Amino acid sequence: MIEVSIYKRGSDMADCQIKTGKITILLLFSVFSIFFSSCEKDKTTSVPNQNESPAGALIQTSVCKNELAKAPADTISSDYDCILYQYDGISTLTLQHINTGFNCCPDTIMADIDIEENQIHIVEKEGMGLCNCLCLFDLTYKITDVQSETYHITLSQMYLADQDSSFNVTIDLKQSASGRYCLYRQNYPWGL
Repeated sequence: MIEVSIYKRGSDMADCQIKTGKITILLLFSVFSIFFSSCEKDKTTSVPNQNESPAGALIQTSVCKNELAKAPADTISSDYDCILYQYDGISTLTLQHINTGFNCCPDTIMADIDIEENQIHIVEKEGMGLCNCLCLFDLTYKITDVQSETYHITLSQMYLADQDSSFNVTIDLKQSASGRYCLYRQNYPWGL
């Protein structure tokens, strides 16, 4: 605490203590005012910049979902390959690709993400496959600087059989901030 004392020549001690107390109260009030005004939360909301282009990244991969690492019973069946989406209403779109096929032990799982206008194209890839088997994985993508509009998403993945369709979906974020699209798969590694 800062305490300032002012002594006037010829004044008595009681008068001096009153002035010291008043100045101390004023200084404390000033310090608290500055402190509390600087602690006020920023009330601005993060709004996507109209001039920014959306950008995407692969942010998470699961482990191989084999018999040893089975997913919980309430998740999507291994017969289905799904895209789940969730828009935060501000600027971020999260995409989950559930049950995508890769080598059982890839050295790296990666994706090329190309976003132009309202087209989102994702190409999933792996580094060298180190095992002689395939396995299902879950991948999570984050797309930033997204407006509440309609987007067309195409997703190219490895190990699809010739008769299996690729994902080619349209989402309207004005209509629904979340959703799911699934394709039935009957060829290895799906359905195990």
